[in-house]
Parts: sequence; structure tokens; C-alpha cells
Amino acid sequence: MQPVLEILGHEVRSYVLINHILGLVIPGILYLIFLRKYSMKRGVEINWPQFLIGLVVIIITGRYFARGIFELMYTGNLGSLSGYRLGEGSIMFGGFLGVAVSVGLITHLRKRNTLFWLDVTSIWLAFAIGIRKIGCFLTGCCRGTETVLPWGVVFPGSTVPVHPLQLYESIFGFAIGVFLWRQFMRGDKPDGAGFFLFFSLFSLLRLVTLPIREIPPGAHYVALGPIAFLVLAVAAGAVCLWLIKREEEQVA
Repeated sequence: MQPVLEILGHEVRSYVLINHILGLVIPGILYLIFLRKYSMKRGVEINWPQFLIGLVVIIITGRYFARGIFELMYTGNLGSLSGYRLGEGSIMFGGFLGVAVSVGLITHLRKRNTLFWLDVTSIWLAFAIGIRKIGCFLTGCCRGTETVLPWGVVFPGSTVPVHPLQLYESIFGFAIGVFLWRQFMRGDKPDGAGFFLFFSLFSLLRLVTLPIREIPPGAHYVALGPIAFLVLAVAAGAVCLWLIKREEEQVA
């Protein structure tokens, strides 16, 4: 599918434009707007030069995790560095894991509030889902299985209507992003609860949509998907509830 656009005399695939450019820039802008407002509300001072350096490291780490897990699933190995280019396939969930790991390591080494920064990062990740999945829809990747529902989509090269799974996930991303933004600004939840709620719900979404997700031929470790998503959903949900309960006990 992959529509090609011409911008300033250069051809750009819609997948690259939306997933790797707009899918990074727009959530990034929303992330910075939220960070500025939320940090002022919380009285947290931001060292912007150090923050921007850390942000670049986090983006690169997330990209390599996303691409590395893609290589692992479809080739059985981590591939070579030459394959890690924009426009190449990636696994969004792997990217999120990479972002979470790098945020945790950087904030721990810098002796910052890790849970605060994970919460802020969840805003970025949520809106990234919303935008990047539109790119997947236009490309025709990450589609669903056959359906008789009236909103089934027939992609080019096929005659069978399938679930527009990409749009389901896009709606989820925008919805959870708005929800978390409002919850954080209300300030009635402990640090970390928002991030682990996001991670739990996203894992649950991936779990319940597995039966209607088209699995490309040649994918490795597919059988581990339900187990992995279930464990992540339960574990992240448990941490979220524990943080809330701990906060309530401290207040009492």
C-alpha cells in the first residue's frame, strides 16, 4: 500500500512521514507542553539542556528496542546495525519497553524521581500510539483478521474486509492520552500510578486483540504473546494498585 508523497521535490512514503516523523514530532510537542505545565504544578525544576540530551538518548534507545524485537520475531536474531533505518519495520511494544528502561536508568543515575518521569513519559507514548497507528493504517500493516462487520476495511491487494485494528489502537492511544493528562493535572494519584496504569491497559489491549490480529507468516515466538501480555498487564496493574494503596496509607 504505502502511499508516496512528494515534499519539496523529494518522495516520502506515508509510513515514514507519519510513523517516524509526525509520530515523533507531534507527541513530542504535546509531551513538552505537558511537561512544562505539570512540572510547574509540581514545583519540579527542569534542567532543559540535560533533559534534551536525555531525550535524544531515550528516542534512540526506543528505536533500537523496537527494531531489535522486530528482527528477533521475524528472523530469529537481532540482525545487524545496518538494518536499523527509518522506514524499516519495528515493534511498537518493544519501543515502549526501550523507552521505559532508558528513562528508569537515566533518572536513577541522575538521582531524579523515576516514577515522576515515567508518568510524564506515558503522555508521549499514548499520543504516539494515536498518531503512529494512523500511519500503519495508511500503509496496511498491523491489520486485523477477516470480519463481516460493516466497518471492515479492504486494503489494496486484497478482496477481503478485515478489522481496522490500527484504528482501534489509535483511538485507544488518543483516549488514554487525554485521560492521563487530566488525571495528572488533578494531582490526586501517586507518582508512577499513571504510567503503570497505561502499561497495564496497553498490554491488556494487545492481549484481547490478539484473536483479531493478523499474524504475518514467518513470525517467531508468537505463542509467547498471550502469556507475555497477560503477565505484563497483571504485573503493571498490580504495581499501579500498590502505589495507590501505599499513598492512601501514608495519608491516613
